[in-house]
This record gives sequence, C-alpha cells and structure tokens, in this order.
Amino acid sequence: MAQSPDTSFYSPHQSMPLHRTEILAETALLLTARKKCKALWAAIQIADYKKEGVLNEAATTVLYEKEKEVLRDLLLVADCEEFVSLLDEFEDGFLTEDEQLLMFSLIRERMQRNALALCSLHEYDKYRRMMRKVRKLETDIVGFQDTLRRRIHGKELQAYRELGRDKLKQFKANWSRRLAQFEEERRRKVEDLAARQDMEARKAAMQAGAKARTTKASAKMKHLEEEEKLVAINERYNEAHKIRTELKSLEVLAKAQLQHSLQTEQDRLSKGLSLTHAKEKRHLQLKLDSAYHHLCIDQEHQAARLQKETKLHLNDITKQQNLGRVAALKVGETRDELQRSKRRAKEMMRIMSDSKSIPVSRKASIASSLSFPVLSRKAGFASSATSVVGVSQSARQSPLALKPYLRDVTRFKIAPVQPNWEGPVHSASSKDKGLTRLEAELAAKRLSKSVLRSLGQLYSPTLAPLEVPEDWEEV
Repeated sequence: MAQSPDTSFYSPHQSMPLHRTEILAETALLLTARKKCKALWAAIQIADYKKEGVLNEAATTVLYEKEKEVLRDLLLVADCEEFVSLLDEFEDGFLTEDEQLLMFSLIRERMQRNALALCSLHEYDKYRRMMRKVRKLETDIVGFQDTLRRRIHGKELQAYRELGRDKLKQFKANWSRRLAQFEEERRRKVEDLAARQDMEARKAAMQAGAKARTTKASAKMKHLEEEEKLVAINERYNEAHKIRTELKSLEVLAKAQLQHSLQTEQDRLSKGLSLTHAKEKRHLQLKLDSAYHHLCIDQEHQAARLQKETKLHLNDITKQQNLGRVAALKVGETRDELQRSKRRAKEMMRIMSDSKSIPVSRKASIASSLSFPVLSRKAGFASSATSVVGVSQSARQSPLALKPYLRDVTRFKIAPVQPNWEGPVHSASSKDKGLTRLEAELAAKRLSKSVLRSLGQLYSPTLAPLEVPEDWEEV
C-alpha cells in the first residue's frame, strides 16, 4: 500500500520509499554527529602522532579500530578496507589531508540531505536543529582544514629552510675547495718563481767564474817568465831566484785583483738579478692578490644572491600560503550556504511554476519537489546502535552508499595534486604549467623517514648469521 506524501518520500537513487520512522531514526543518529566528528578529529590526531599529515595503512587501522562504531554509523562502512576505499581518491593506500576531511564533508552532506527530508516531512523543529548542527559542523570543518593547512605550510617552510641550509653548506664547501685550490696554485707559482730565480742566480755565478778563468796573464808577468828561463839557462841562479820571487808576488797580486774583479762582477750581477727578481715577485704577488680579491668579491656576491634567493622564496611560500588560506576560508564559509541558497531558489521557482501550471495543494507540491535521498545504515551492523530502527536493506544498493555524495562535497585542496609530493600546493603553475624551480626543489627535498630494518635480514632460516649487506646503513 502506497504511503501518503506526509509520511514518506521517494529518492531518485532508491526503488522503495524511505518511511518516516527510518528518517526520524537517522535524524536521531545525525543530531549527535557533530560531537562524534570532534571525537573523530581527536582520534586522527592520535593516529597521526608524528604529524606527517598523511595517514598510512597502520595509522588508518588504528583510527578505524578506535572509532569503528562511529565510522560504521556515520559513514556506513563495514570494515577498514571499505573505509579506506570510500575516502582514498588517489587509490594509493594513504589518506591525505583532503581525504581525511572528506569523512567530515560526507557526514555534513548526509546531515544536509536528512534535514531536507525532515523539511519534506514537516518536522520543522528537528529540521531547525539539524540545520543548526550542519552549520556548526561546517564551521568545525573550516577549522580542521585550517589546522591541516598550517601544518603543511609549516612543513614547506621547514623543508625550504633545510634546503637553504643544505645549499649554504654546499656553497661553503665549494668555496672552501676553490680557496684551497687557489692557495695551492699560489704556493706552486711562488715556488716555481723561486726555483727559476735560483737557477738564474747559479747560472750568473757560473758565467762569472768562467770569465775569471779565461782572464789572460799580464805582459809584465810574461816578460819576467821569459827572462827567468834565459837567466836559468845561463846558470845565473841568484838572478833567477829574484825573478821567481817577483813572479810569485805578481801572481798573488793578480789573484787578488782577479778575486776582487770577480766579486765585483758577481755583486753587480747579483744586484741586477735581485732587482729583477724583486720586481717579478712583486708583480706575481700583486697578480695573486688581485685574483684573490676578485675571488672574495665573487664569493660575497654569490652569498648575497643565495641569501636573497632564500628569503625571496620564503616570502613566496608565505604569500602562497596566505592566499591559499584566505581562499579556503572563503570557500568554507560561503560555498555550502550559497549552495543552499541556490537550491532554495530553484525549489521556489519550481513550486511557483507547478502552482501556476497544475493546481495542486501547497502541501503536496512541497512534498513532491523536496525529494532528496536519505541513506540508512547497513543492515549488517544495524544492531550495533539502538538509535536507528527499522532499517531496510534496499536503502543501500552499493557497498559504498556515500560514494555518490563525493561529487557534491566542498573541497579545500589542501594536499598537493600529486600523491606523496611535498611541494607548494597553491600556485597556479603546479596545476597548469608544471613545476617551477622552487616547487621542483621542494619536491626533491622530501623529508626522509627513517625505517627500522628487520634483524631477521641478518640471519638465514636456520638462524645462521649472514653477511651484512652493503646498504644496511641506508634508510
């Protein structure tokens, strides 16, 4: 027997009408949804105790086991696998920040549709209470997303600060190496110059000695030597002895003069070489000092440019964060209310159009126009909550009953578009033009997560010690 319009309404997604008792039972459950959502949010913080933002498989299991009754009642899921399948849009096994907010948005959407069903049943007091809860939950969701967004932004700033420290460390290492190479080059050039000048000095001394050795004897000494030979032949011993004594005196005097001239020549050459070598050393020192100063100036310029680049990118990240936060707050505060206003305007126009074309009663017109789907709990766990009774299995035709609601929920776009990427999330280039240099650097600078290796890898199945792998220390 068909139900009257004031006791049930039909959903376009269902083949059987939802009875008034089912709607009211669901209302009793959803009126406590906001409080349960706060408990869910607290459970998420406990599951994500490392504040990584993304819930992995272990964290998701912890969350589901802690709040499985609430999740079964509000999201109509039977187990953890179904819970992840409902929210995991990237299908990577992890729940990002946006996917975590989806559970609250889905609950809000379910409350919104239940409120419309209450309006069609003329339960205006419950309708008013439900809409009040819906708006309060929307405010809570805006606060949740702001908290998650601030964490992501903090991670971005932390990642870029670490990137800046790495760049500065690499910069100092490169310049230390360049300065060490310059000092080594300076020492080598000074040693080469000193070796060349020493060789020139020895060569000049050898030339002076060779010149002294090639000096001819004087004419007087030659004459005395000839006279000595003639006197000695004639057996004039005394005269020969006197000549020999005079020759020895002349030889000593000649040697002294030769030594003096040799020393004078060496001093002259040494003085000239000293002046030349001093000029060469001074020129080399000036050249090396100029190169060192140019190197220091280049180092200062590059350090200033690196510092400005780091500060500029930090300002860019902060600017993107502020713009994204303002946009998200505006979306969270206005989109759902605008959607409701738009829906009300459409329904009013439809009612007015129907009242002009077909004369029907106001009561029947509202009941027929405000026909929104309301979902009941899964029959497999209907006995777990006493607030919902008389739930029919036809109210849920698919394993994930709230899946169609995903296209209507408000999205804040907190997490990056690409899964498991930690770059900036609010620049247009990341969506349309590809990654900028800053975003690529942040994407490459992923926060490494330490992994505890299993000690079983060091032993065979018979517990015999194995050789330690080379990459054992890597994480």
